[in-house]
Amino acid sequence: MNANTNSLSKFLITKYEEKIMGLLDNQETDIYLREHYAESPNYYGNQDEENMIETLIWLSHSDKEKKDILDKELEEYKSQVEL
Repeated sequence: MNANTNSLSKFLITKYEEKIMGLLDNQETDIYLREHYAESPNYYGNQDEENMIETLIWLSHSDKEKKDILDKELEEYKSQVEL
C-alpha cells in the first residue's frame, strides 16, 4: 500500500467515525435510530472500507430516496421468489 492509499484510508476511516459518532450523539435523532446505528455492524462497528463508503452513500439519500430504493429491492425480491 503506497503512502497516498494509506493516507486516503486513514482519511476515510476518520471521516466515517466522525459521521457515525455525530449520528449517535445527536439528541434530535430518535432513540430507536441511534440504537440501530450503535448495534448494526453496518454503522458503529463497521471496519470494512468498502462497506463504510456504501454506508455513507446510503446516509446521503433522502428518506424518500431510501424508501424508493427499498421498495424496488423488495419488488425484485418478490419477483425472484415467485419464480
